[in-house]
Amino acid sequence: MSKPEQVHDFQLILDLGSLPKDGRRIALEASAETRAPIAERLRIPEVISLSARADISATKGQINLKGAVSARLRRECVSSLELMIEEIKQPIDIVLLRRAPENWEEMSEEERLRQPEIHEGDEFDLADFLIQETALAMDPFPRKGGAPSLAEAYGKTPESSPFDVLKFPQNPGKDQA
Repeated sequence: MSKPEQVHDFQLILDLGSLPKDGRRIALEASAETRAPIAERLRIPEVISLSARADISATKGQINLKGAVSARLRRECVSSLELMIEEIKQPIDIVLLRRAPENWEEMSEEERLRQPEIHEGDEFDLADFLIQETALAMDPFPRKGGAPSLAEAYGKTPESSPFDVLKFPQNPGKDQA
């Protein structure tokens, strides 16, 4: 493979038919102008940095993608609501089919789910795919180090029980004879 092609705007639509037989090495880096729309898409306050290195090759039957995505994201802590930094280093090793297998219609739902994802068409939006991979790698409940646990602060105490109410007198203040 050749030296990585550097792309500074985080948009890259590849013509799969024009890829060399041994594939193509690509390095992507999101510019300041593209990081804001990506942050909006990911529904986070800020994308500080987003880059990827990938080797991509394609045959008539499949697309092979191997590399890694790195990101530095400004997130909101689910516990304290303070801003925090999340670092992502996500390896990628994916095979996509270029068309459904011949016996696709006969396959059960379970068998279909075990098949690689299908990508139809001659163009592949690598940048969009890498943004999706970043979204999947994000912590669904980001918590800043040292932030108190809401479950511990507001959850039931371990010694409480639904039967605790039976421990108290039913008619407080009445004289029991």
